[in-house]
Amino acid sequence: TEALKLAPIRRWIEENYPDGNYARFTGVRRDESLARSDRQWREWDDYYDCDLYNPVYDWTKQMCFDYVRAHKEQVNPLYALGFTRVGCAPCINSGKDDILNWATRFPEMIDKVRAWEQHVGRTFFAPCVPGMTINWIDDVVAWAKTDRGGRQNNLFRIQIGRASRRERV
Repeated sequence: TEALKLAPIRRWIEENYPDGNYARFTGVRRDESLARSDRQWREWDDYYDCDLYNPVYDWTKQMCFDYVRAHKEQVNPLYALGFTRVGCAPCINSGKDDILNWATRFPEMIDKVRAWEQHVGRTFFAPCVPGMTINWIDDVVAWAKTDRGGRQNNLFRIQIGRASRRERV
């Protein structure tokens, strides 16, 4: 996130608004996570050194979908396919369900990540597989097929993945 999103945005802001006359707006909601549960309408953003506005901070996910539909806009179709994070493909913060969903519905995305990892010699994911310090994409996909703890395959999860793949064809 730092290297691919935050730092490039900060560079762009510094180049285009050298006088510091800018503010940031986010779509962050309190109910997304414990870390975001204390968000306020207006805050100070230390990273970007500006006012930060969170206009939907107290909305639910359903309220966001309702707003989009009420304004005759299209909701990202990945949500209808069961994805919970749709900003990146795949998101480095994806949980097991989203990783398994990418691997079964769009294996070409997993192939792209694997090729990138091989090309640069670095992993795409931060350590998330228990007991491993480096998590290559294939390790993460294998982990996504397991129950809690990451040690035992869950046949139900694997079957769901196969059903998603057949549904796509």
